[in-house]
Amino acid sequence: MPKNKSETHEIILRAARAEFSECGFEKASIREIAARAGVTSAALYRHCANKEDLFCQLVEPSVKAFRLWRKNHISLKYMQMEQNIPVSELLKNNDIDMVREVIYPHREDFRLILTKAKGTRYENFLHDVVNEDQKEMIKVLEFLKTRGKNVVEFSEKEMHMILSSAYTAMLEPVVHNYSMEETEHCLAVMEKFFMPGWQKIMGF
Repeated sequence: MPKNKSETHEIILRAARAEFSECGFEKASIREIAARAGVTSAALYRHCANKEDLFCQLVEPSVKAFRLWRKNHISLKYMQMEQNIPVSELLKNNDIDMVREVIYPHREDFRLILTKAKGTRYENFLHDVVNEDQKEMIKVLEFLKTRGKNVVEFSEKEMHMILSSAYTAMLEPVVHNYSMEETEHCLAVMEKFFMPGWQKIMGF
């Protein structure tokens, strides 16, 4: 019985995930993806513009979920800071929770992005995210200064180094495919290690 276009598309995406996971984007073969999916290369191109488009189709839903979480998180934190809520409440729902709520549930996609994306628009994903967070964190510290907080002064290079360290640590369980139990243990350790430093930086 012939499959409909939606079913075929899902089969192609599963085949692409397997090929990218094994070979990485640069060495992955459209011909091999088609063979894995049981379709011709010509049929595969009815579902994507090119190899990078296929890679992006796989990971973009997870990237959108990640960006939405961060957007909502930033808005929430500004609202909380304006309301002068207790520090214990302000520090809840932090980037560690982002790993639990977004990164780990989409860990296969983020492992592709972090380890197999060379040659795609996502090959510098972590660096780009750190740059975005660096700009936002500088705005946050300036905002806290207007609220009378004794924030720590940082250069952009210093802030980049701190954020890179934090993101790299948080994403290690995904890169190395830890179980959820192992991930939770690592995240608890990271929270104990990083949160006191962030409190000091932010003047709390």
